Amino acid sequence: MVMPPSGPGRRRDLDVEPPREPRLRRPAKLAVGTCVGVTGEAMVSYHHPVLQMILVASDVGLPTLLAMALFAIILFGSEARQERAFRLLRWIGDKPEPPNPASRGSMTSS
Repeated sequence: MVMPPSGPGRRRDLDVEPPREPRLRRPAKLAVGTCVGVTGEAMVSYHHPVLQMILVASDVGLPTLLAMALFAIILFGSEARQERAFRLLRWIGDKPEPPNPASRGSMTSS
């Protein structure tokens, strides 16, 4: 391999950088990741019935387990844990936080 000469007689066209690969932006990366995830799950469940049953059990079982845990915390948990469970439910439902009791004003009856 012949090295190009260095110094003032060096050819300038050898200094050109190779073109860069285009970078994906964040929404494009999310779209590609979502497509890969959905098609990957579909392909696994199509080709292997045991893995299909595992995927179905996790798709149904995990939300059910979360709902049962929240229900148990609401019924049998301490006041602080109940408040956290209700805050989590408001967050999941995309509801705003209620105002603080101190900021509502005087709600006492005389």
